[in-house]
Amino acid sequence: MTVIVTAPAEKTALVTLESVKSLLAISNDEQDPALTILISQASSLLVRRLGRPLALQGYAERLRIHRHGQGINLSNGPIVSIQSITVEGQPWAGPLDEMDVSRNLARICAPGLACWRGWPARHYPHEVTVSYTAGYLVPVMDDPGTSSGMLPGKPLPLPDDIAGACLSTVCSLYHSAGRDQAIKSESEQGVGNTVYQALDPLAGSIPPDALAVIDNLPLASDGPI
Repeated sequence: MTVIVTAPAEKTALVTLESVKSLLAISNDEQDPALTILISQASSLLVRRLGRPLALQGYAERLRIHRHGQGINLSNGPIVSIQSITVEGQPWAGPLDEMDVSRNLARICAPGLACWRGWPARHYPHEVTVSYTAGYLVPVMDDPGTSSGMLPGKPLPLPDDIAGACLSTVCSLYHSAGRDQAIKSESEQGVGNTVYQALDPLAGSIPPDALAVIDNLPLASDGPI
């Protein structure tokens, strides 16, 4: 399986600076550069944990499908549109409609792909190349409108729960700045005791509520099905 990005995302930050400042009750501009860095860091942490980009991008993906396969899982989702499909270098004309595709699971279940009449059994597996657009409209990204192609579609904005997970992560990074994260509590005589939220060492600075969102996103596994 090979995946290349044909149209990189113009923006990748999952939340805006304004939303972060509002949550942290920051009214001045003095911390804007530092907060912008934290937004980029938090967005990257969530994408790395997920293992897939979230911002809208164009892809070309090449994989192989076997005779008894029922379809293919693409590496990135949700699918917004499919521009073209080729089988062994030749255009595949479909048909392809909403009944054949699970956009959220990035899955194509078109029977014609698995039983392509142009090739007898001895030529399996087929090499299939799919050109498609996947992901969400992240903040400040221009809306390209409805895409054309074999399966047209209009991108959806980033879901609120994912944006919330990023905001939670930004806040975690902000409040932990300069603190040894191995320390779970601190006390100051006459002031009180502060207990810090325990983080999963494998997740870095992503807090548990954000992890719950990212780890439960409905995206399929890569490869044939």
